[in-house]
Amino acid sequence: TTSRIRLELPDTPVWSQGDPQLLELALSNLVSNALKYSPADAKVRIVLSTTQATPEIRVCDQGVGIRPEDALRLFQPFQRGSNVGGTKGNGLGLVICRTCLDLHGGALEWNRGHTGGTEFSIKLPPSASA
Repeated sequence: TTSRIRLELPDTPVWSQGDPQLLELALSNLVSNALKYSPADAKVRIVLSTTQATPEIRVCDQGVGIRPEDALRLFQPFQRGSNVGGTKGNGLGLVICRTCLDLHGGALEWNRGHTGGTEFSIKLPPSASA
């Protein structure tokens, strides 16, 4: 699966503070979902950047996407998209991600992908020092 993941890093370091295990759990849930709901040959992009001093990680896929009517309940427990078909899941991954980020004073946002699919953004508070 690593050949399906494209990591895009900035030229300069991006710093934030947080619990590495919780942040890894949030990011791994997003990447797992991106891989699970995308075609087997599609790339998943992970983009690290800083916007107005806020560290941001975007996970972008080319999967089935999220329908607008499903977006209203996106972060509610045990809710899944109406278009996921037979793809297995329990509807807790995004709830766990959001909880992990809330504990850090961060945010999890959903956007429609630019070329179809889905894009999630993790925004974290900046670190006071490197």
